[in-house]
Amino acid sequence: MNSKRQSGMALITVLLVMALALLIVSGLLRSHEMMVASIGQQVRFLQQWQLAVTGENYARALLAAEHGDAAASTHLDQPWTHSQRLQLDQGQVLVKIEDRASRFNLRALTRKGQIDRVTLQRWQRLRDALGIKSLGPEELQGMSLLELEQLRSLPGVDRALMQRLQPWVSLLPVSAGLNINTVSSTLLSMLEGIDESVVDQLLRQRPENGYATVQAFNEAANAQQLTIGGHGLAVSSHWFHVTVEVQQNGQTLYLFSDLERGPEKNQVRVIRRSVSRLGSDQAS
Repeated sequence: MNSKRQSGMALITVLLVMALALLIVSGLLRSHEMMVASIGQQVRFLQQWQLAVTGENYARALLAAEHGDAAASTHLDQPWTHSQRLQLDQGQVLVKIEDRASRFNLRALTRKGQIDRVTLQRWQRLRDALGIKSLGPEELQGMSLLELEQLRSLPGVDRALMQRLQPWVSLLPVSAGLNINTVSSTLLSMLEGIDESVVDQLLRQRPENGYATVQAFNEAANAQQLTIGGHGLAVSSHWFHVTVEVQQNGQTLYLFSDLERGPEKNQVRVIRRSVSRLGSDQAS
């Protein structure tokens, strides 16, 4: 009887050991599968990242090719203004470039610690056009803005307001002027002396290759009985925002890059990058 009992206990022990071994092996297999899946995700991300950087380099080459015109003018008849779709073996890449100087430069509101009155009046007109009551001069003065998201710390600024504001503003050096050769109708209408009735006409009259000087723009405005000062205006730009959209095997990756075109030939450097699976750059 004892022999049978011992045999039964031995069988139970063997079964328990086998069950434990199966659990361990099953756990190891799951861990291995997760590791393989993780490695696969990393490999796919690296492939998409390489495609995104390829698109960014393409944008840099386009901007460098326009270097001869950089000192004269930056306008909408240049190749960089057109979206470029690259069909590569590993996937599809869409490249879009925007002139950051076509937006209102928030940093230009303050010069040498003092509010710039002309720029302030333009900012107030833009706020009115966008229906924004907050972000007055008393709130912005003294802020050292490194990215737009810092505005969220101010009273009355929520995500909905930021989404409404982001397409129209930028953070550039104080000396960067608003590029009248790439500016939109909304931002053109914030200039002193301009109302909605003449904005479209001014845009239609804008030369295809842009104004060569701010004075030429002022002369065109004078012909419409408008008096616009040249303060804070420009006809060229050194700052651009690039959106690279990568499509690969049903997955999408976005690379957002801020570029600066320097005075030297082929000098286009990356100032900032961010990566997202979503189609919006929260820091722009």
